[in-house]
Amino acid sequence: LRTLVDRLQTSKSPPLKSGSVEMSLSAKAKPAQSNITKPMFMEMIAKAKEYILSGDIFQVVLSQRFQRRTYADPFEIYRSLRIVNPSPYMIYLQARGCILVASS
Repeated sequence: LRTLVDRLQTSKSPPLKSGSVEMSLSAKAKPAQSNITKPMFMEMIAKAKEYILSGDIFQVVLSQRFQRRTYADPFEIYRSLRIVNPSPYMIYLQARGCILVASS
């Protein structure tokens, strides 16, 4: 095990090329659909504030899901997101009947 750890710690990773994204902003795309409405999101904020004031939580991450149909390759979307916003909290998951691409 020690040999493997030493190998992993001393290995030289190949440098990764900088990425680029080709985008056309002139094309009109249909807006993505959210799983909640703005009033629902505002209610989530109010509820989170109540929890903070009562001492139940000190931090919260509120989120919503957006989805839309596309002919783009899901992995290319993931790669583009990594270039535009290289967040450590990104997901590319292929499951039966679903491909999930997410970024924080």
